[in-house]
Amino acid sequence: MNYPSRDQIAQYIIQSAQARGIDPRIALTVAKGEGLNANPAEGWQSNYVKNGRRETSFGPYQLLVGGGLGDKFISQTGSHPRDPSTV
Repeated sequence: MNYPSRDQIAQYIIQSAQARGIDPRIALTVAKGEGLNANPAEGWQSNYVKNGRRETSFGPYQLLVGGGLGDKFISQTGSHPRDPSTV
């Protein structure tokens, strides 16, 4: 899969925040504190491990699959948050 780069995602976050009247510095800071620093080749999956299991959160804003917003995202879009087209 061909994932967008961190710089491409950061630019998208900045542009999207500005278009919605959100401070882009805040939007980018949140993404960096969530999943923007994760490995893009792994769908920006969280590196957090609990009880020997890696958390199933994906994307710059870490949508949790298996009991979180990732499930809602899947049901509403039919796509998975680890899919590069959804970043």
